[in-house]
Amino acid sequence: MKEKALKLFYEGKVRKEFETPERIHFTVSSSTDYPVIYDKKKGWSCSCKSFSIKGIDCAHIQACKLYLQNSTIENLSKKEKERTKRAFLNLKLINEKGKDLLNYAKSYYDDANYFLSKGLYIEAFELYSYVWGILDSLARLNYIDPGKSKKDFKVDQD
Repeated sequence: MKEKALKLFYEGKVRKEFETPERIHFTVSSSTDYPVIYDKKKGWSCSCKSFSIKGIDCAHIQACKLYLQNSTIENLSKKEKERTKRAFLNLKLINEKGKDLLNYAKSYYDDANYFLSKGLYIEAFELYSYVWGILDSLARLNYIDPGKSKKDFKVDQD
């Protein structure tokens, strides 16, 4: 069932129709259109035969869960992009020993932006995190000065 859910999700078969404070309504297009509802108090329901007979999450519900998870990762990735962009704008190389690593960080940042543009939010988020590991290390080694972005770095946060 998980393979079918992944296929539905990646093929764009999940549509979020609308959201109220109590529920989120989806339509999943499979062999037919299946309404899926996430009730924030009662949980998930689907109009398909599999859900009504087995009472467990069907592929349609699993695809909607993937959709919601992806939306959260998308927002986090976009926030990380802006935070990382600010860091690059504000930092200053103060020791040439860090130049190669800083170039690697910039290259990974470009890769993350590419993944973000393609809707590959998990991959983008992973790379932004990796960039921050490099930048934090460079700052700790006194190879870069974070400048105005110092609050975003782990330096002096012991």
